[in-house]
Amino acid sequence: MPDLVAGLSVLAQALSTEDRARLAEELLASLDPHQGKGESAWDEELRRRIDDLERGTVQLVPAEEAFAQVRVSLSRRQASQLRDTVDSPLMQARATRC
Repeated sequence: MPDLVAGLSVLAQALSTEDRARLAEELLASLDPHQGKGESAWDEELRRRIDDLERGTVQLVPAEEAFAQVRVSLSRRQASQLRDTVDSPLMQARATRC
């Protein structure tokens, strides 16, 4: 079997770069048949996002700006949850006992 692998390796190395890459992807996918399905879905999502960018239907947001927006959103959510907790009947009942 090692002679077969060595022979296949020599043949594969004679392929173009693109064909070797495709062969490598197919061989890796054969090791974990479920892996290709997830990557395929991710590839489709990436293509969709790139198409959206190229059509101008979406705009890129700098990472720092995106992180700042997330921080503001989380702060608002936490404040809202805190208000809901303080205003809950259980907390109001405890406050009247004290």
